Amino acid sequence: MTSNDMFGVLLRFAARQWPIVATAAVVAALVGFVAAGDVPDTYTATTSVSVDASALSRFTGLTGVEALLTSTRGDDFREAAAERAGVSEEDIGTGLRTYTGGIPIRLYVEYTADAEAEAARVAHTTAAFIVEWQEDLAALDLGKQRAIVDETRKTLERLEASMMDSEWEVADLEYKLWNIRRELVTNEAVLLAMEATYSYTDEPSVATVSGMRERLVTTLGAAVVGLFLGLALAVARHHREARRA
Repeated sequence: MTSNDMFGVLLRFAARQWPIVATAAVVAALVGFVAAGDVPDTYTATTSVSVDASALSRFTGLTGVEALLTSTRGDDFREAAAERAGVSEEDIGTGLRTYTGGIPIRLYVEYTADAEAEAARVAHTTAAFIVEWQEDLAALDLGKQRAIVDETRKTLERLEASMMDSEWEVADLEYKLWNIRRELVTNEAVLLAMEATYSYTDEPSVATVSGMRERLVTTLGAAVVGLFLGLALAVARHHREARRA
């Protein structure tokens, strides 16, 4: 017997035993509706962190998008994010969701709360904190580049303060200054690109999740369960009656 044949048999059986099936479905739906209670509306704020994929390909020491995403789902991040946002770790655990998507790729942050302003505030704070968090993860490479820039600036300052006597020494100094200034510009550009790999300038958008809709979904789910339970009861009754006959 194919699945279509089996479905047809179930439909015909349900039609013959409809009082039991319908009663079970209605009772289960009522129980589900009552059990769901008065579900309040909730609010989900969504914002995103922009990612410079070209910088990630050039500077391999930076934290990749997927590695950063994984990190935001860890206990250490959630504990720190909760402290930064001024909410409990439990709220962060249940209300925060992070994921990637889009072209160019972005890291999205969602936070759900009972109040619209709270959802937007925590989403905004967490997204900004993610940028700081990834800098900590890439502290070694960023620190190296910052040190290079600092040393280049100090070298330039020492050379600019130098006093030369001969024309040859002055010409040599000018050449060295030109090279150091060019090197400084290059190093500063690299550092700026590394620091701007992840940036947050977005503002959260907030969507309302209807509590009544959630209650109706729960009720519908309970009705489906009741429907199958009714079918099971009808089958059991049919077999019992068949044995008696």
